[in-house]
Amino acid sequence: MDTISWNYVIAFYLFAAGVSAGALIASLIADFSGNKRYERIVKIGAYIAPFPLNIGTFALIFDLERPLSFWRLFTRFEASSVMSIGAWILLLFSFVSLIIFYMHVPDRYDVLNLKPRISNGALSRIIKIGGFILAFATATYTGVLLSVLVARPFWNTSLLPMVFLFSAVIDGIAAIILVMYSLPRHTLPLEDLISSKYFLGKLDLAFLGLLWVSLLFLTAGLYQTTEHANNAVVVIMGGPLTWAFWLGVIVIGMLLPLIYGVYEMLPSPSIPEVKRHKPLLALLVSSSVLIGGSMLRYVVVYAGQITGPILQ
Repeated sequence: MDTISWNYVIAFYLFAAGVSAGALIASLIADFSGNKRYERIVKIGAYIAPFPLNIGTFALIFDLERPLSFWRLFTRFEASSVMSIGAWILLLFSFVSLIIFYMHVPDRYDVLNLKPRISNGALSRIIKIGGFILAFATATYTGVLLSVLVARPFWNTSLLPMVFLFSAVIDGIAAIILVMYSLPRHTLPLEDLISSKYFLGKLDLAFLGLLWVSLLFLTAGLYQTTEHANNAVVVIMGGPLTWAFWLGVIVIGMLLPLIYGVYEMLPSPSIPEVKRHKPLLALLVSSSVLIGGSMLRYVVVYAGQITGPILQ
């Protein structure tokens, strides 16, 4: 087995960045829809977005051999370096997500009196579009960072950024649902809660379908390409990460949410929506999604190292 240089801290960082980016993507999709019933989705997503990434980044910095030197990444920009591009994307995303967070802070907490300036129509829309682009780039970059490492056959696939992107949105939706259902019931009318749940459910099912397809093509592609790639996929098909992948990622993180999502979306005239509305079940399923999302990063990070580099 090859030496593990990137440990669980890296996996947590990639997961945290995905949750932040996915929460903001879901929030802004709800915002751009123009439906006032989704206002709670918009706010919760905006409130979540800045924090998981910053927590993950701090964990990553303190895991470095020389943590106090991290600022050197921002002394220059190298267009040919994925690491340099990614560092600036994450910095800009953190900054813009904090602005969007501030835009949704209640007026009584606007001690700087900035909301009237940044919340006007044109500027607000520019900030939100910029936030959406940066969130998309952040979710994708976490996969690009690994996929460009040619010597690691498990990582070196163009589908990995898409897997991380789709998983990030699913994780972000799960985080929003977890917060939304943890709040006292009186804070949101039941009709708005149910409407928000269906909106998030449809969005979740769409990205779950994309994630299933991308994972299928990723594993099939590894089997059908080089001998090194074929050997790499064995780590999740009978190797040391088989249980983590199949139980953690596929069953807990994808299959259970898929079954629940299909059940929620199926029309049932004989059962009123209020009776089909089960907050505890929604909390459990959203928790399982987050477990699956974290396990996906763990499996990918460790699988790429267990299989070892290709030596020329």
